[in-house]
Amino acid sequence: YQLIEQAEAAAEPALPTDAGFDRIQEAITLDAVSVRYNGREASALAGVTLRFPARTTTAIMGESGAGKSTLADVLMGLLEPDSGTMQIDGQRISGEDLMRWRASVAYVPQDAFLFHDSIRNNLLWGKADADDEALRQALQRSAAEFVFALPQGLDTVVGDGGILLSGGERQRLALARALLKKPALLILDEATANIDTVTEQLLESILRKLPGHTALVIIAHRLNTIENADEIFFINAGAITPAGS
Repeated sequence: YQLIEQAEAAAEPALPTDAGFDRIQEAITLDAVSVRYNGREASALAGVTLRFPARTTTAIMGESGAGKSTLADVLMGLLEPDSGTMQIDGQRISGEDLMRWRASVAYVPQDAFLFHDSIRNNLLWGKADADDEALRQALQRSAAEFVFALPQGLDTVVGDGGILLSGGERQRLALARALLKKPALLILDEATANIDTVTEQLLESILRKLPGHTALVIIAHRLNTIENADEIFFINAGAITPAGS
């Protein structure tokens, strides 16, 4: 009962009906953002100031525990900074705006999760009202045309966690699901870490053709994954070091 009370006390209000930002015109900006978790002496992010311009690819590199995941959570609007601000095109984002912003962000993790359901229903988690034409375009843009060759096509059941598909196929479906919502910000968090080289090169070519209004952030360990990024930053102990292109 104590846990239920804590959860209810921490619950957020319902998402506003006018959810979402259509696109980023200029940039996402973090200004002196700091985050520290309860029970930890060191800050997860320490006064981070970064700019993520629209229509560009920004790469973030760093060791495990350096602060990459916390940075991603702040960018996605899942975590509000203890100090500092996040701005979209110069507008400070907090409160309800932070919740609206989440609807404009797509995130592809290292281990893409798929439900034991059809490909169609797995994709519709990205945009529930998408029609078959939108699904087809998203699959084409993510190089997931293999779906059309399957006997049941979009109605193919993928198994628990997508076990009936290869790792590369699961990642391409996860990318299609992300692209389906036409995000203003797309974050790839080690999204190519568990796939073969051929599939990784294929995904990289796809990412270079993203819609012009999308800001792309890639979190990675390997340099070859981010060689086409417009700008690369290193994060260490919550602090950012610029590294150029």
